[in-house]
Amino acid sequence: MRSWLVFVGAIFVGGALTACLRTRADLRQETEQKTEMKSQLSQLQRSEARDELRFQEYETQFRQINGRMESLEYKWEQSQRLKEETLSSQEAEKSQREERMRIFEEALRALEGQVQQLTQELELIKSENAALALAKEKQAVSLQKGNFKSATEAFAKK
Repeated sequence: MRSWLVFVGAIFVGGALTACLRTRADLRQETEQKTEMKSQLSQLQRSEARDELRFQEYETQFRQINGRMESLEYKWEQSQRLKEETLSSQEAEKSQREERMRIFEEALRALEGQVQQLTQELELIKSENAALALAKEKQAVSLQKGNFKSATEAFAKK
């Protein structure tokens, strides 16, 4: 029995040793697999690096576009604010001009009234001067004609 045990032990040890031993083909296949895995890994790493770089470029472009949009929004808000300020200042100037025009019109009406009044007074003075001149003329004529002739002319006019 002992020999049998030795025999089984030898087979067991031999089987275990053969299972542990690798052949050159196994080693070569393993190295090929490792190199293939390394090349696939390096390709994946390169692909990942390209993708990361592309993502960073997209992020940079996105930030630039956001910056441009914010800049344009700020400029638009400024232009709107400036437009509103301009409109309000124009409205204020317009109301000031209208107020000045109203004051000028009132002053012009007052001056026109004064001119009409002065024209009437001037016409009155002219008519009074004409009446005085006519009276002086009549008096001078009556002094030249005498009282009798003046009375007969006055009687004839009636």
